[in-house]
Amino acid sequence: MDQKTSTESVRFAPLALALALLALLGLVAISAHAQVEETDDIAIAQKKTQPDARQDRNIFSEAGTDESEEVMVLDESDESQTIEKREEKQVLLEEEKTAFAEDRAKRLEAYRSFLEKKRNSITVRAKEHQEERRLRQTNYRAALSLSAQVRLGQYAERIVIRMDTALGRLEQIADRIATRIEKTEEKGVDLSDAKVELANVRVLIEDAHEYVSLIGEVSTETLTSETPKEQMQDIRDAVELAKDCINSIRGALTETVKLIRVGIETRVDEEVKEDDVEDDDESAVTSTESETTSDTQ
Repeated sequence: MDQKTSTESVRFAPLALALALLALLGLVAISAHAQVEETDDIAIAQKKTQPDARQDRNIFSEAGTDESEEVMVLDESDESQTIEKREEKQVLLEEEKTAFAEDRAKRLEAYRSFLEKKRNSITVRAKEHQEERRLRQTNYRAALSLSAQVRLGQYAERIVIRMDTALGRLEQIADRIATRIEKTEEKGVDLSDAKVELANVRVLIEDAHEYVSLIGEVSTETLTSETPKEQMQDIRDAVELAKDCINSIRGALTETVKLIRVGIETRVDEEVKEDDVEDDDESAVTSTESETTSDTQ
């Protein structure tokens, strides 16, 4: 019986071995198939991920472009606002210049009117008794000593010479100031106000020459008057009128020099402000570019 059992075991051994081999091959096949499916799943997942990454990059790129466009729009807006402010400032300056010129013209006209009234009063007073003096001229010349006539004539002549000399110096000063204004304007400085004041000086100088001439006329009439002591007041009034005008010329020249200084200081302040604005603009642009670059990256 033991031999029979042994014989049957030997006979079925190859069959068992074959079944074991088949089972092993099946396991290997199943494992390989599982690896292939896993590889396919990974490939599909990668394909899906790549479009998403591209889409994300496009989104960031579009965001960076939008921010750049916004920065450019802001820069253009700031520049337009700066231009508008400069134009408004220029309009205000022009209005101030016009108002200043009109004010100075009104003041000059009022002062000239005042001087003209005084001149007319002196002239009328001097000629009031002109006909009467002519009738008595011969008698007066006989009564008035020659020395008195000489003294009176010399006094009037000295006054006229001194005032003519003073006017000559003032004219030279006005010419030098005019040259200074021209040279300063060539450097870009606005001296419109100073030029207006200098024009007023020229007008006052012409008036002063007329008033000095009036002194000579009044003194000549006084020499032919029967009452020269009374007529001396006319000479004093004429001298006072000319002195007032000369003093006004000096004041106007001083004001012109002040206006030149103000114009130069204003120009310097504007240049400093423009430099500060340019520095601020450059800093803002640099900062904006840096922020845009960092956001894009």
